[in-house]
Amino acid sequence: MLSSAAFLAILSDLVHTPGQVDFRPGILFSLRNRRVGHWTPQYLRYRIQAAIRAAFRPEEPSLTPQSIRELERLLGPDSVGVEWGSGNTTRFFARRTKRLTSFETTPSYYEQVAETLRADGLRNVDYRLIPHDFEGEDDEQEMHRNPLVRAAYELADETLDYALVDSAPRGCLCRGVAAKIKHGGVLILDNANWYLPPPARVRPPAPGSVSAVMGTPGSAVPHHECWPAFARLTADWEARWSSNGIQMTLILIRP
Repeated sequence: MLSSAAFLAILSDLVHTPGQVDFRPGILFSLRNRRVGHWTPQYLRYRIQAAIRAAFRPEEPSLTPQSIRELERLLGPDSVGVEWGSGNTTRFFARRTKRLTSFETTPSYYEQVAETLRADGLRNVDYRLIPHDFEGEDDEQEMHRNPLVRAAYELADETLDYALVDSAPRGCLCRGVAAKIKHGGVLILDNANWYLPPPARVRPPAPGSVSAVMGTPGSAVPHHECWPAFARLTADWEARWSSNGIQMTLILIRP
């Protein structure tokens, strides 16, 4: 039997609101997600499972469970990393690794996450706010002039044990940070299936999966250069895909 507190937590998680510290998979629509074609009974079951998991593990990152287990094995107390897109991942990395630089673009969300870091006494995070909303932007050259993207290119090569990209513009950030990963280090890309075609063996399928690399002929945005360049840069990296039926997380390990 669920306790009343757990039941209320599940109900709270069914609708994503701006007040949540981290995005947790909910059942109902958020204001920015009005697609309904993938809402099958099977998909609804995945959403309910994710909501229950989030209720019992409220501080767990909103990555796939398999990828979280992988990262727990791959990262260590001497690891140094960076993330674009903060939240529960920020605390997850800060508690397990030596140092983290975290970038956030939404001021109100930045304040929420900063407060959780203060409350938890986590002082090994260089938490930076670069306010910007990339929604609707399509000019890669303009994106590369943004301080958020420039930060990826300005890092020294082969200095990072890990990097998480969970913020727009993902393609520009992935391309920029790939060379900064040490040999044996990892690059984590959430919702990777929206930009890179997942192998057929990855189950269950997740909504929005593409069949061609974003930026190549046949993709939704055929004129972008960053995703094809990133795919070439990481062609020989070990790719560990995982899915929970809602999203896919890709962990790339540099040889």
